[in-house]
Amino acid sequence: MKILSLNIRSGGGVRTDAILAYLNKIFPDIVVLTEFRKNVCGDRILAWLKQSGFSYQVTPTVDGKKNTVIIAGKHIKALYLDMFPNDWSAAAIRTNGINIIGVYFPQEEKKQPVFDWFLHHARDMQKTVLIGDFNTGLNDIDRENPRSVRFHCQDDFSILSTETFIDAYRYDNPKKRTYSWYSVKNNGFRIDHVLLTRDLVKFLGSVFYDHSTRSTLTDHSGLIVELLSV
Repeated sequence: MKILSLNIRSGGGVRTDAILAYLNKIFPDIVVLTEFRKNVCGDRILAWLKQSGFSYQVTPTVDGKKNTVIIAGKHIKALYLDMFPNDWSAAAIRTNGINIIGVYFPQEEKKQPVFDWFLHHARDMQKTVLIGDFNTGLNDIDRENPRSVRFHCQDDFSILSTETFIDAYRYDNPKKRTYSWYSVKNNGFRIDHVLLTRDLVKFLGSVFYDHSTRSTLTDHSGLIVELLSV
């Protein structure tokens, strides 16, 4: 199973055709798009998904200027996240015995309630993939410049990605530095992640960042994870 996560930057805009061409080229089993917007560009993305045989689950935000997350696949069942703290930061599905939650965490301290929800529920989760734009990481290894802005909720991410879930990229690359987004000051940050419950780690085939997407498609690297048959 190939899963692609890509932040499409403010809904895609004039880059939407190029984003769809990229999706068609990669053609993963599961697509997670963050900063998706329910507007004209969003409708084009949904039309492409439908034409390509994908069903999708999108969070219920109706404001076309608000960023949200969409997750799509060919044989999926929508999942409900009970008492989730907002209506736009996560969408969840089940496919082939695996739960997949696509996430787009809020900025700065506003992400705290989302972390609180996941930390409360994570220990009960099994065969679950948590993937998307977390807007945070670990201060000591996921920032290119030590003088750059420190991550909000770094401690919560550390707990979530090491004690309850496993950071798939760090599992394969414990000390490697790579960055999935660059600020306007050209500081690199790894803020796009894929976390696996421990019962899925043995099925991890590969995980990598596609930095080519930053040249023309968006300002984030694509994140691709492949799971072997569960």
